[in-house]
Amino acid sequence: MACAFCARQSTVVIVLVSIFFACSAQNLGTLETWADNLGEELWKLGQGVTQASDLKTQYKTRNAGVDEKDGSHLLEKIVDRVARMLKWKIDAVQCIKTAAEDIAEQFEYEGYENFSYPSTKHSLVNGEPPEEFDNETTLYSPMMLGSDPQFYNILVNTSYSAVHVPTNVYDKAPHVIEAIQWSEQLDDVFLRNRRSDPLLSWQYFAGSSGFLRHYPAMKWNQYPDLYDCRTRPWYIAAATCSKDVVILMDTTGSMTGMRHSIAKLTVNTILDTLSNNDFVSVLNFSSHATEVVPCFKDTFVQATLENINTFKAAINALELEGYANFSTVFTQAFKLLEQQRETRGCGDESGTLCNQAIMLVTDSVAGNITEVFEKYNRLDNGTTIPVRVFTFLVGKEVTKVMEIMWMACLNRGFYAHIHSLEEVREQVFKYIPVIARPLVLQGVVHPVVWTHAYADIRDPKLDNWLWDVMESGSDQKERLSKHMQLKELRFSQEKEDSMYTQKVFKKFREPDKLRFQEYKLLTSVSIPAFNRKLEFENGNYSNFPELLGIAATDIPIEDIEKLTLPYQIGVNGYVFVVTNNGYVLLHPDLRPVVRGVLTSSYNSVDLTEVELLEESLPRELDPEILELREAMVNHSTGEILGLNMKFQYDDMKRAYVEKRDYYYTPLKGTPFSIAISLPEGYGHYQLRVGQEIQKTWMRGERVEKYFEGKNWKLYRKWVYCKYFYSSLYDFESPEKELLHFLAKISDLKYDFKWQDPYRFGYDEYEIDDGVDNEANTDGFIEMTSYNESRFCQKQEVSEDEYYCDENLMNLLVFDAKVINAVFHGDKWSPDDELDELIKSYNASIRFIASQSGLIKWQYISDFDDENETLNFGDLNSNGIHESWYKSAILQHQVDPESLFLSVPFEAGSKDGPIFMTASHAIFSRDGGKDAAVAVAGFEFEHSTFYKKFMTVTSDCPDCEYSCESPEWDCYVLDSNGYIIISEVANDTGRFFGEVEGAAMEAMLEASIYKKIRIYDYQALCKDEDDDGANSASILLTPLHHLRLFFNWMFSELVWLILESNLHHLWYTASANPILTEDDAEDYIEYNSSPEIESPDEEISFEETDWVVNKTKEETYFPCDQKTNLYLLMQESFFDEGYCHTSESCSRPFCMKRIPHTNLILVVIDGTYQTCYKKLSISPKTLDYGSDNFTHSCRKLKLNNLPRRRLSGCFTEDPKENTQHMCGSCVTITMNFKILLFSWFILFVRRYVYTL
Repeated sequence: MACAFCARQSTVVIVLVSIFFACSAQNLGTLETWADNLGEELWKLGQGVTQASDLKTQYKTRNAGVDEKDGSHLLEKIVDRVARMLKWKIDAVQCIKTAAEDIAEQFEYEGYENFSYPSTKHSLVNGEPPEEFDNETTLYSPMMLGSDPQFYNILVNTSYSAVHVPTNVYDKAPHVIEAIQWSEQLDDVFLRNRRSDPLLSWQYFAGSSGFLRHYPAMKWNQYPDLYDCRTRPWYIAAATCSKDVVILMDTTGSMTGMRHSIAKLTVNTILDTLSNNDFVSVLNFSSHATEVVPCFKDTFVQATLENINTFKAAINALELEGYANFSTVFTQAFKLLEQQRETRGCGDESGTLCNQAIMLVTDSVAGNITEVFEKYNRLDNGTTIPVRVFTFLVGKEVTKVMEIMWMACLNRGFYAHIHSLEEVREQVFKYIPVIARPLVLQGVVHPVVWTHAYADIRDPKLDNWLWDVMESGSDQKERLSKHMQLKELRFSQEKEDSMYTQKVFKKFREPDKLRFQEYKLLTSVSIPAFNRKLEFENGNYSNFPELLGIAATDIPIEDIEKLTLPYQIGVNGYVFVVTNNGYVLLHPDLRPVVRGVLTSSYNSVDLTEVELLEESLPRELDPEILELREAMVNHSTGEILGLNMKFQYDDMKRAYVEKRDYYYTPLKGTPFSIAISLPEGYGHYQLRVGQEIQKTWMRGERVEKYFEGKNWKLYRKWVYCKYFYSSLYDFESPEKELLHFLAKISDLKYDFKWQDPYRFGYDEYEIDDGVDNEANTDGFIEMTSYNESRFCQKQEVSEDEYYCDENLMNLLVFDAKVINAVFHGDKWSPDDELDELIKSYNASIRFIASQSGLIKWQYISDFDDENETLNFGDLNSNGIHESWYKSAILQHQVDPESLFLSVPFEAGSKDGPIFMTASHAIFSRDGGKDAAVAVAGFEFEHSTFYKKFMTVTSDCPDCEYSCESPEWDCYVLDSNGYIIISEVANDTGRFFGEVEGAAMEAMLEASIYKKIRIYDYQALCKDEDDDGANSASILLTPLHHLRLFFNWMFSELVWLILESNLHHLWYTASANPILTEDDAEDYIEYNSSPEIESPDEEISFEETDWVVNKTKEETYFPCDQKTNLYLLMQESFFDEGYCHTSESCSRPFCMKRIPHTNLILVVIDGTYQTCYKKLSISPKTLDYGSDNFTHSCRKLKLNNLPRRRLSGCFTEDPKENTQHMCGSCVTITMNFKILLFSWFILFVRRYVYTL
C-alpha cells in the first residue's frame, strides 16, 4: 500500500523501508522527521564547508558572463587547430619524400671504401659494443646517445639519424649500400623538420631494399632481430593502397607433413601483410572451396587484427582430404570478387578503382585452366584483367611448375616457389612490389596515406625499449611508483587500463614478475617516393620499376586530443574521431587495454559499439547512430540533435541517461572525421571571461600571486603553456611549469607572445601555390607538385620559444581569483558554530575543482597530511573527469540545491577508515543562462555519519521500533543503488540488490529505480577451462636416458642445419629464369625481354594472440558483456514516498527521500520471511548461440556497414604489360656430400633406437 509523506523537493532521495502492520500517520510522520533532520543537517554542513553561495557571488561580482555555445562554431575552431597540426606533419613527410627523390636521382655511386654510417645494430654506443658487433669493419660509425623525454626517455641522438638493415638483407650489397649512402643527406631534412616543428615525432625513410633510416638515431633493442620496415602498416598502405584478396589454400591429401606446415605459415604471412583498409576471404579447397571460417561464407571481411586472428585459429584446425578441382575453385573465387566489384561500384561513373588479387597456395596444379581466366578475368574484350593472380608453390618435390607459374604470368601476378619454412616470409613479400607497380609507373601522383590506430608497444623497434625504460630511473618509473601507491588507496581498473598494459616476465628459477608498461596510440602518415632514374625506351624500362621508398612520421593520438579545446567542450561533453571504416580513432569509451591486456579489437572498435541509445539491444544497430556513422564515414558536415543516449562511468559502476547533440565534419587531408557530443541544456553554455591576465598586471599585481601555497594542482593532460623544446627545461611538475610562465607574463606584460604551436593558419594552405592539396571526398591529398621553398623552409623554432593557450590561461587566472577569495591558504578554520557541526562529522578536507582544470584543497582546522606521501590532488588528478565532478553536475540537473554523496565501492570489505565524499555543482548565472563553472565538496568519516544516522533514527520515544531494533533492517542507498549505511559494516559500498535482491526488484517494479542495460563490446572474458591433466611419471632406465640423449642430439643437429641454411646445399636456385620468350609464346604473346626476378626480401610481423595470456593461471578471450546498472528516479518521489506490502516476494518496506542528498534510507520489516533473490551488477557474458562461435562472427553485421574506399589507388598501367615480371622457376641439384652425411646421421640414430 502507498503511504503519502510530506517531503521537500531535494536532490537526494532517502528510501526508508519500514513495515508497519498499520500505516499510522504517527509512524509515517516519524520517518519523515528522520529524513528531514538528516537532509537539512547535511545540506547545512555542505553549504557551510563549500561556501557555495560565496563562490557564486564571486563569479557574479567579477562580471563573469555566460555565453551560449554554438556547437558547429566550436567544432570549426577545433578542426582548425587539429588540421593545422596534421598539415604540418604532412609537410614534414612531403619534404622527406621530395628530398629523397632529388638526392637519389642525382647521386652517383662510387663504392663504400671511405664510407661509414650509424648502425642501430652494429655501431658502438657510448663506447660500448652492441649485441651484434663486428670489430673488423669500419663501416659502422659510433653513436653517442642520451635519454630524451620526447622519445619515451629512450637513448637517442637528435643530431643525426641511424640505419636499420633487416637480418636477411646484406647491407654491403651494392644496391643496399648505395641507398644508405645517398639517404645520409636526408639528415639535413630531418633536422630542418625538427627545428621548424620540435613536436614532431619519429621520422622515417624506408628504402625498397629493406633499410630503414630513422630520426633520431637510436640503438636497436630487439634480439633476435626480426624487424623489416617493409611490413609496417605505413609502408604497405602507401605502397599498395586498399585491396580485396581471396586466399586459396590447398587442403588435398597431398598437402601432408611439411607441405601443410609451409602452406599454413604462408597463408598466415599473407594475412599479416593486410590492414584495416583491406578486405579478405580465405578458402580451403579440395574438390570444392569452403570458407575456413563458416560464418564468413560468401563474403569479404575487413582485415582487422581480430578477424586475422580468427582466420589463423581456423587455419590451424584444417584437415586434409580429397583431390583438387582448380577450375571449380577459381570460378568460385572470381565470382566472389566480381560480386565485390558490383557491391563497391568499381569502374562505374563514380570512378572507384578496385585492387583485387587471388593468392593460391598449393603443391601442384592438375592442368591448364586458361579457359577459366579467359571467361572470368578478361573484361572489355580481353583488354582488362581486373584480378591479379599470385601463386605460391610449396614443397621441394613438385610437379606442373610451368602451369602454376603461368597462372600468375597470365594474370598480372607473380609466382614464387617456397621450399622451406624459413623462405616463407621473403617469398610472400614479393607480391607487394607487384601490386605497387602501377603506382610507380604513373610516377606523378604521390598519395598521402594515413594508417589505422596502433599501439606503440606493438612497434617492434620500440617494444623492448619501452619495457626497459619502465625499469630505469625515468619519469615513467616515478609515475608508476605513484600509481602503485594510489592503487592501494583508491583503485580504478579503468584508470589503470587507460595508462598501462601488463605482462608476465618469466626467468629461470625465479618467480614470475608482473610488469607494467605505459602505452600510447599512434597513427602514421606516409608518402611513396619514386625512382626517377627509370627510363622508358622502345617499349621497355632500362631497369626494374620499383618504389624508391616510403617517407613517414608518427602522430600520437593524444597530440590530437590536446588540441580539441576540452575546457570549452565542458564536463560530460567530448570529442571523437572516426576513420573511413567507421572505427573510432579517439573516443572516451575506447578502451584499448582491458585488465592490463591489449585487446585484439582495439583498433577496430566501431562507432556503433560505443554510442548507444537508451533502448539499444545487444548488437542492435540503431538508425540514428547509423545515420551519424554514415555521415562521418562519407566526410559530411552536419548535426544530429536530441539523441537519448545512455553511458557508463566510474569503472562501469554508474550509468546515466541524457539527451545529447552531435556535430560532425571531416578533417581535411585525412580519411578521418571529427565530432563533438554536447549534453542538451547545460552542455550548451559556457563562462565568458575577458583579458583577466592583462587586467591583473594593469592593476600592478603579479599574476602568480593567486597560485600561492602547495595545495593545488592542474589537470596534467591539458596544455596551458609549454616550451617547444620542453626536454631542455627540467620542471619538477606541471604546477612549477605554470608558475614559471606566470612569472614570465608578469615580467614581459605586453611583450609576452601568445602563440599556438602551429603558427600558420590552415587557410594559408588553401592559397594557390601549385599544390593540389584539396582533400577529396575520400580524405586523400594527391600531391602532384610541391612548393618546397614554402613548406620545407619554415621558420626554425629557437630553444626559448614557447606556445600558450591564451583563452585557457585567462580562464585559469579568473578561476584562481575566485577560488583564492574563498579557499585562501592551505588550511581553513570555520567559525565556532560551523566548527562544532564539522567536528560532529569529522570532516577533514574541503576542495574545489574548476572548469579550467584547477583543483585546490584545504585541510580543515588541525587536520593535515604532511606525513602522507600522497595528497588529495594525487588521488583526484583527473579534474572534470573525476566521478564526483560528473555526478555533481548530473545531480544538479535533478535538484540544484543538493549534494552528491558516495563511498568507495566495496569499502566495507577493506581495512582502514572509510571516507565519504560530498560534492556540489557550482553554476554561474547571467542573463537567465546557467553555466557549470566548478564543483566544490568535502570529505568526512563514514563512521561519524553512521553514528549520526543511528542517533537520528533512534530518537523516537513513542515509536514501537527504531533502526536499533532487531525487528527493523535499516539501509541508506545512493542514487545508483549502492549501500551507504547498513547495520552490517561489511555491506558498505556494495550494491543493494546483492544484499536485498527482492526489495530491490520491488523498487524496480514500482519505478523507484530504473534499470539501464550497458553493453560492453570491448570486453575480455576469462577462460574457465582447465584441463588439469598431468602426466604420471615413469621409471626411466639408463638405456632410455641414452635414447633420449641421442634424440635430443639429433633434433639439435637438424635445427642447426635449418637455422644455418645448410639445407640450401641440397638445391641451387638458378640466377636466371629457365623459361625463355619462346616458352612464353605457348601460353600468351609477350613482346618483352626475359622476366627479371625480384630481389630477395624478408618480412617480420607483430605477434598476435587470439586468446590473450595475462598470467600463467588466467587466459582471456574477446567477448560481449552486459551489465545491469541502476538509476534512482528522483523526480518521481520529491513529494511522495512509497510503501510496499508483503504480497510479493520482498519483505514489506517503505521509502522516503531525504532532502538535499542522493542517499536513501531503507527500513525493512525483519519479522517477515523473504524469498532470497540476488540482483548483480557484475558483467555477464552474452550468449548469441553456437553458430556465432567467435567474437568476429558476432560482429559480422558490422561488416556490411558503409565504408569509404580511399582514392589515390592505381590498379593498372598500360606500360605494365611491356615487362614480363612474374617470377621464375628454380633448378634442383643434388649435393652428394650432404646426402651421405644425412644417411650417416640416420643410421646412427636408428642404431641407437635398437639399444
